[in-house]
Amino acid sequence: IDPTGEYKDSFPEQKVKKLNLGIDTTISPGKLSMQQWSMLFETNSNTQSAVLAEAIHSLRYQQKRGQTSCLVKAGQNIAQLQQQLATVSKTDTDFDISLLPEQIAAESVSENRGVYGYDTFKANANSYLVQKVTYQLGNTNFLNFFNHNLQLLNLLDEINSFIHTPDVSLYINASTLGASEGIGGMIIDLICNYVLSQSNIIPFVFFIDEVHRYTKSQYSEEEFHKGLTLVAREGRKKGIFLFLTSQNPQDVSPVLLG
Repeated sequence: IDPTGEYKDSFPEQKVKKLNLGIDTTISPGKLSMQQWSMLFETNSNTQSAVLAEAIHSLRYQQKRGQTSCLVKAGQNIAQLQQQLATVSKTDTDFDISLLPEQIAAESVSENRGVYGYDTFKANANSYLVQKVTYQLGNTNFLNFFNHNLQLLNLLDEINSFIHTPDVSLYINASTLGASEGIGGMIIDLICNYVLSQSNIIPFVFFIDEVHRYTKSQYSEEEFHKGLTLVAREGRKKGIFLFLTSQNPQDVSPVLLG
């Protein structure tokens, strides 16, 4: 996996299958966990993570109903709306990520005699998260990547094919999604958790360039690479071996190096 795209011309086509995220390779938004969404948008507090989770849940409900707009909560009966939102099941995972900033703003409500009312204080508190998400979604390739497009390659399908029936090596160019460490860290976390959940893997080496990019977030105290640490600890018995490069080893988690 290459965060900067430096190696995109380094390998012959017949020996390496190249995936360019957001250009020819996508992933369905429903495949990401809430923790990974928080990592991606670098939420900096418990309240931001909770608001993000609420907004995604609301959009999953809208997708289930076949609606193409965000869910307006202000003015709605709280008990009725909570009952409707509770119908979202584990299988209703997909949602329209382009509506996320609008939905986060729509979550700025509080209880008023059993009805949701617009809350200016919450709206001000949520505005920073709206700005962060809007900025991230401003990258066209980013929106293309989190898209259920059957015409393009699917990242997890390609990895599944590689670990079970590898014809050639796999090169993942993450630079097309922008330089944000949050995106790269989330993709690595996603891949690590996915490969560890698979069985009967044909052994392979997972090469990650500039691994120091995926260690700490400037917004969060949590380590980025719980998935990577898990591969370091549990990967060998599955046949997954790590090859990490870094110019800044001191920025790499001591847990991972240990």
